Amino acid sequence: KSTVGETDTKALRDAIAKANDDLKNTAVSSDGGDVEPGKAYVARDVWDAFSKEIESAQAVLNQKDATQKAVDDAVASLKEKTTAFDKAKKTAPALDTKTLTEAIDAADKKLKETETSADGKDVETTKQWATEADHTKLGDAITAAKAALSAAKVQNDVKTALAALNAAVAAFQTKPGTMDVDADEHLQSGQVSGSTTWNGVDVDVSWYLGHEKDASYEIDTAAKLAGVAALVNGLVNEDCHVYINET
Repeated sequence: KSTVGETDTKALRDAIAKANDDLKNTAVSSDGGDVEPGKAYVARDVWDAFSKEIESAQAVLNQKDATQKAVDDAVASLKEKTTAFDKAKKTAPALDTKTLTEAIDAADKKLKETETSADGKDVETTKQWATEADHTKLGDAITAAKAALSAAKVQNDVKTALAALNAAVAAFQTKPGTMDVDADEHLQSGQVSGSTTWNGVDVDVSWYLGHEKDASYEIDTAAKLAGVAALVNGLVNEDCHVYINET
């Protein structure tokens, strides 16, 4: 309160209180990435300038011999700066997790489609493989990304998690398998065709399958003869004698 003859400072005190409350509830950020969604923020230079204006108003209020005009001028100036400060505010948007979610799904898919192997010799040529250690590293990165996605409070949390996951995916080097299952599949059916030929003849080993313990075999077609070539690499028992029927 103020009596007759005293300077009325109530308006200035109220303006300072409002300005301080405004400053306190406004975050400082360059792009809002480190501010929780829905909260207001301004650039550092805007925040600092408003803070100094409040200090100037407080200095007038602290003057015991301040004139009414000085007080009124301080009120007017602070209100003007408060309005400008409020106009400069921006609101942090809702979290954008679409890119991170898609990256997690893609990494999950890549991991599931990649087989674990020490050297790729037990993986088909049509499939990709990676070592168990690399599998574990990417799996851990995916788990961390999922946890970060659930716990994210500001956009920078999402951005950091995405960068870490992308780095892990980039480091996850896969290679094609080296196991040739084509010949094995055809051997199981008794026929080897396509690229597995001998002198341009499709290979037939049906005469051998199921008769592996036979002492001898009758080879009477070019395909069967080609089958001999497919079996000589350790697939025929040592006591086997192959006779070619020349007809």
